[in-house]
Amino acid sequence: RRRNMSGYPQKRRLEDQQDDSRARRRTDQPPLPPQRTQSPSPQQARPPSSSALFQPITLFTNYFNITFKDSVFYEYIIKFEPEIERRSFRSAMLHQCSKIPVFLIAGSNIYTNRRISEATPFTIRGLRSKDNDVEYSLTITEISPEGVKNNGETQQMIKNLIFKKFLMLVDLEKMGRNYFSPKKSTPLTGYPIEIWPGYQTSVLNRKGGVYLNIDTTFKTIHKKNIYDLIRQKGLEDAEAQLKQSIICTTFVFFRSEF
Repeated sequence: RRRNMSGYPQKRRLEDQQDDSRARRRTDQPPLPPQRTQSPSPQQARPPSSSALFQPITLFTNYFNITFKDSVFYEYIIKFEPEIERRSFRSAMLHQCSKIPVFLIAGSNIYTNRRISEATPFTIRGLRSKDNDVEYSLTITEISPEGVKNNGETQQMIKNLIFKKFLMLVDLEKMGRNYFSPKKSTPLTGYPIEIWPGYQTSVLNRKGGVYLNIDTTFKTIHKKNIYDLIRQKGLEDAEAQLKQSIICTTFVFFRSEF
């Protein structure tokens, strides 16, 4: 049998022509528009419920809601002649004045829960102290005839002063801004050191009312004798070491030079 070998190239040429014609038809057709993805409906886009993601927990804070019986306070300026620097001395002289109701003293101002009946300013003369024979006069001037603004900064300071009085009534000692208990001190064996427990407090006005913030704090007390320190290091070195230090004594002193 004879084979026609010339048919194979001819058939190959026909197949190539058909492929070229199909390619031309594809390029002549316009491109199809891009397909739009369907946006999810609001129900499909809604996140899962909060109960499935979060669980409620209970939080505890050191803020306690408190109430004050007297919410109106009156502010007065006091001026002694001659001037008295010691706060305890000024307080003792004010207690001699029957015209002044229960008061809180802060610098040269006093705050009362009842308004002083006498018109201000007025002067009280003939005040004397047991420590000396000096005669003092006291002038009182009213600042807030309608009372201190409720929930203001001044009233917040007054409420802090009231709570500080409570701390002193339970035999806590003030050191810096905090109050400590020497009766519950813990000595460190082998060292002249004691640890005093104490409290750090503040009264704050918030939308929900008045809150007391209270936290624990501790103070390290070095039981050193200042006289022995002066003998060991000399007066100048001892004075330099005692600067910016809080000194506790078993007696009342009028002024400290450190």
